[in-house]
Parts: sequence; structure tokens; C-alpha cells
Amino acid sequence: MTTSKKTALKRSIPNQPRKILVQRADKLGDILLAIPVINALKSKYPNAQIDFLTSPIATHLFKKYPDINELIIVTEKEQSSLLQMRGLLKQLKKTKYDIYISLWNTPEFAILGRLANIPIRIGDKTNKSIAWLFTHQIHQHWSDFTRHQIEFNMDLLAPLGIPSQLVPGKLYPDPLSKQLQQKIEQLPQNRDHLAIMTGTGGSNHAIPEAPLLTFIQQISTRVNVILIGQDNHPERFTHPQSPGVLNLINQTQLPELLSNINHCDYFLGPDTGPTHMASFLQKPMIVFSSMKPNPPARWGSLSPIHRNIRRDYECEYLCVKQCHPNECFRFVTAPLLEQEFEALKQAQDAPQNHHGPNIKTQHCLHTIRVLLISQKDSPDTQAQINALQKQGLVIFHYIITQYTPRQLWRLISLVIRHNIMLIQGPVPKLILKLIQLYMGIICHYIPPKPVPFCISESQDISDYFEISKQG
Repeated sequence: MTTSKKTALKRSIPNQPRKILVQRADKLGDILLAIPVINALKSKYPNAQIDFLTSPIATHLFKKYPDINELIIVTEKEQSSLLQMRGLLKQLKKTKYDIYISLWNTPEFAILGRLANIPIRIGDKTNKSIAWLFTHQIHQHWSDFTRHQIEFNMDLLAPLGIPSQLVPGKLYPDPLSKQLQQKIEQLPQNRDHLAIMTGTGGSNHAIPEAPLLTFIQQISTRVNVILIGQDNHPERFTHPQSPGVLNLINQTQLPELLSNINHCDYFLGPDTGPTHMASFLQKPMIVFSSMKPNPPARWGSLSPIHRNIRRDYECEYLCVKQCHPNECFRFVTAPLLEQEFEALKQAQDAPQNHHGPNIKTQHCLHTIRVLLISQKDSPDTQAQINALQKQGLVIFHYIITQYTPRQLWRLISLVIRHNIMLIQGPVPKLILKLIQLYMGIICHYIPPKPVPFCISESQDISDYFEISKQG
């Protein structure tokens, strides 16, 4: 038998692996979006030992999680170098795992699986410098605007014969503690409860303070409001002191936070970890999806009844990695929050609107932006734009008759300002390539894709979705 055949046999996946290690040692939201992977593995291999290598923030939340045999915690200091992970490496070698699934594609964690002598190592092949460390390299289509992070995570289970699906993770909230139950019982009776997440973990922006406070004042006259989560400036929400408001900011750990969200009838919050909890619990929810690099199609809610607040276009700044909240989020007002909450309640009467594939459709409509370039305006073009806009597609139409360096910069500015993902119209290939290079190399965004057809009556939003999927 040749050496290559021996290697192939050594790397064949056992039908019934005894020990599997899943790694996602990142922020809370990223950890939560890895849970569907663990659920799928437990379903496929019910007798296997499934351990989770993760960050300290997951300790309390998943300490008694039924699908996880052991939580292995790696601190930020340990993640800084392999030298710091010597103790962890010794532990992994001793356990003798059969399979290692590395969801967070960093050099340290890729090397860790190899040094731990785990025979089957599955990971993303995008980074060629570390892809060779995996025995099973999965091509991740990161340029597909329409795919959710859960789907990318599930892709890594393909070598195990587990299909990639967009499904919420399973969470098991504890009953409310007696102390918390007593606090909630002091709120006005016979009302719905709305949980509001006031802060974020730092990877996104919170809902602007002034309109949120006004909204709380107004809504708490008929709905009980429970303020939850961690906030670096909790004093902002010491007022209003209303009988319909319970302030639990900085007063709960993650298990209690999960219980709180499960207790409430509705949820309102920014794109952050606890929002994914509400999503997995299928709570009717409103999500403030602010950051341009974090679109709903990639990170959005899986609740069958949800509303997205995302209007990051028409920004007066050329925001790339960071926004200017005072200017970019002026559209967020107390009347808007009130309007979205009423729309959420009405959606409960027709929840099928967001079930199944329609969740992805809603996410895509809040993500995909089209820049349509024409050499002249015409009634037919405007009529076709109107038809697509009625379907929910966001299109920005500009007239450009010649391409000069100044016009090139104008196009780049439009792409940044409007968060453009698709460019349609007679744009020269060189100009398009320069825009893509600038967006990819300088801005570190997914470069916009060209739409290979002219706008016409025969097109609908599904055609634009298909272009967004292409690599």
C-alpha cells in the first residue's frame, strides 16, 4: 500500500466517533451561533462525547448544557500564543479526540488541533497559510451576501454527512429565580412584558439613548418594560422611574438574562449576543442592525416574527469600519420605535410572513443595496425601478455620462455611503475592478458584484438575490 493511501485511510472519518471537540472561542454572539453545530453533532452521534472549546463568557450559560459533555475554557491571554496554551494542549492530547471542528479560523487554533494529534481536523480553507493544518478543508463562500453565519458554521459538518441548514440553536432557560419573580410581580398586572437590551458587547452600536428613553416613557404606560444586559453607563437609564419599568441593567448573569428574555413577550435590542438568545427562543423581536459590516443576511434574527431597523445608507460620512452614531442614526426616533413595536404586534396575527425561506428573504431585503448607473434618465427606467422598489429592493439611481478620476472617486463614495453590494449598468470593467479593489483592500468590505443584465420588466428581486450568491 502506498504512503498516500495509508494517509487517506488514517484520515477516514469513523462511523461512530467517540470524542469530538468543537472550537469557537470568541464573543458571545459568535459562540451562540455555533450552538446549531453542537446540536447537529449530538443528533448525529448521540453516544459521542462532545466537548466545547470556548471563551470564559460561555462558562455560566453552557455549564449544564445537555449536548455538551465538557466546557473547555481558553482565556484571551492563552489565545495570544501557543506558548500560553501549553496546559490546554496537554489536556487535549490526554483526551485523545477523534474529530476537531475549528469554527474560528485563527492560526493558533488551527495549529492547536494539529499539535494535539487529533486525526480528523475540519476547518475553513480560505486562509491558505493555515488550511494545510486541516485534514478536511471546507471552501467557505464568504462572498455570498445571502448566507447566514449559522450556515457557514454548519458547512464544516459536510465531511460528517450533516447538511448545512439555517436553524436556531437550542437553549434551555432556567425558571425565574424567586427574587426576580418577586420584582416582576411588583409591575402592573395583566400587561405584556417587553425586554429591552440597552447596551452591546462593543462589536456593534446600541440603540440611540435619547429616542430609546422617550420610547420607554411612552410605552411603559401600557406595556411593562424590563431593562436588561450589561451597560457601561447604566446611570443613563435611572430615569424615567415609572411603575411599568424594571431596571435590571448590570444585575444579572447570563443564565438569569436568558430566563428574563424567555419570560418576556417581546424583545428589543441591538445586534448583540442576547439578541441571538431571543432569536433562538423565537421571541417576537425588533433588532437594531446598525453596523455596515454586520448585515442581517449574515447575522439576522431567526425568530419567525421580527422587525429590522437598518437604514445605514444616506450617511453624510464615508463610514467604513465605524459609524458616527449622532449623525448616522438620526433616523432612529421614538415614533419610529413605537411604529416598529406596533407593527411587530400586528405581525403576530400573520406570523407566516417570516416563516421558512421568507426569513432569508427579509434579511436579504435589509442587506442588498443596488447602485444603478445610467447614461441618461428615462420614464421606462424609472418605472422599472419603482416596480423593484415595491418588492422591497433598495436601488440608488445615478446618471454618469463619462468616467474621469473624479467620477471614479464619486462612484467609490456612493458605494461606501449607500453600502452598495451590487452595481448595475454600463460601468467599464476597469472602473468596476478598481472599485472592487478599493473596497476589498482598503475598506476590507466584500467588494460589490456586477449585475450582468440590464434593468427590465422581466426582472424581480429573486434575480438580484441569485447574483448576490455568486462567488
